Formats: sequence, structure tokens, C-alpha cells
Amino acid sequence: MSLLVLILLILFAYYVILPVVRGLMQLNRMRSNARDFFNSMNQQAAGARSRDSQPQQPAPKKKKIDPSVGEYVDYEEITVEQTTVNATTTTDGSSSSTSIDVEQQIVDVEWEDIK
Repeated sequence: MSLLVLILLILFAYYVILPVVRGLMQLNRMRSNARDFFNSMNQQAAGARSRDSQPQQPAPKKKKIDPSVGEYVDYEEITVEQTTVNATTTTDGSSSSTSIDVEQQIVDVEWEDIK
């Protein structure tokens, strides 16, 4: 009878106690990783705060180009002519009149070099 009890204890340890111990070890490892991660973040933030307390960098230098120098674009007002086209359509013996506004095609901007 004692041999049967010994075998049952070994099976119990293998299928119940061993997985519980492995799970606890994994949980402990995850806690340790999280603690290390947050500690490293705190150290980085402390380093950033100490860098912020150091003297500030000098302001960037201003442009060497005079702001009054630059390109000037001359704009012209363009009048657009609209034409109206009347179209009559017939469906099932009834007629309806449709009015369509047609615009001229818009031309892109023409560039001119200023010298």
C-alpha cells in the first residue's frame, strides 16, 4: 500500500505542485522585469531633469538675409466668362429642360522670373 501512496504523491507533485511553482517563478520574473523597467524610466527622467537644470543653449542666430529682400508675385484679376447651354431631354414621352453652366478651363499660374 505504501508503494501506491508514494506513486500518487509523485504524480501529485508532478502535475499539481510543479506547475504552481513554475507559475509563481514566472510571476516573480514578470514583477522583476516591470520593476526594472520603471526604475530605468525614473533614472532617465532624473537625467533629463538634471540636463534641464544645466545652462540653456544660446538662442539660434537670426537669418543673414534681409527680410525686405525676396520675390514679388504680381497677381492679375482674371474675368471668367460663363455660357449657359440649354438641353432638352425626353424620357417616356415627357420633356424636361436642363440648364448647364459651362465655364472656361482655368489656366494654371504662369511664372515670370524677376531680375
